[in-house]
Amino acid sequence: MKDDLLQEPRPMFKGEYKLNKVNNKFEPHYSDFKRALFRYLVTLPSLVAVIIMTVVIMLKFFELQSLFEYATSNGIFPELFGLTNFIPKMVYANVISFLNSVYKKMCHWLNDKENYREQTTHENHLIIKIVIFQFINSYLSLFYIAFYLHDIALLKEQLYAIFISRQLTGNFKEAIVPYVMESLKQIKKIDKANKKHDSEKPINTELTNMVDKLKRYVIIYNEQNEIETNSYPCDEDSIELNQPEIESLMPKVR
Repeated sequence: MKDDLLQEPRPMFKGEYKLNKVNNKFEPHYSDFKRALFRYLVTLPSLVAVIIMTVVIMLKFFELQSLFEYATSNGIFPELFGLTNFIPKMVYANVISFLNSVYKKMCHWLNDKENYREQTTHENHLIIKIVIFQFINSYLSLFYIAFYLHDIALLKEQLYAIFISRQLTGNFKEAIVPYVMESLKQIKKIDKANKKHDSEKPINTELTNMVDKLKRYVIIYNEQNEIETNSYPCDEDSIELNQPEIESLMPKVR
């Protein structure tokens, strides 16, 4: 007990500040009774509820599997080289992956609410919760098929479905999702640049129109004064005006 008191409390530990008689420092303290109360009234019932829900979901998918097999054997659904009967297994495998992620977040929340003082104790209890939750969710169907149904062929198909779906889901999350997110970011950047360019375009168009008008004024002025073209080129593409000339020809704004 004294060794635990000598350890620094983890950053997320919450409690009432009291004097630690071992190191003579004020540190947060949390009642073991409150922790045990939450553990037995919230954590344990949550675990039981998860087990019941996992069993119900598993049995419902086995009923769905039987329905697909009946439909394919009676010609209601096409077999598609046996892939039709594989659909419920693949769906159930993806449901297992989804529930694992949900259970993991649930374990983190429960463990944070139990509010352990030491980091090692916090991590140990978190590992226990995650292992129990995900082990039951992931492998209960395999134990059910192997030891209750005694169907080796169905067990092989279920294993194929779980591992193939996990591999595909992992590749999708690690490769496709980051690529899509990065592509969306690039599209947003391009759209933002195009909007900025469109907002600046009227100003550039106005300046271009003003320069064209000035060029036409010079051509008209040269024609009125009968200036020879070879001496003073009046071609629109060859006219070059410096800054003072442009400013002198611009109309005065009042």
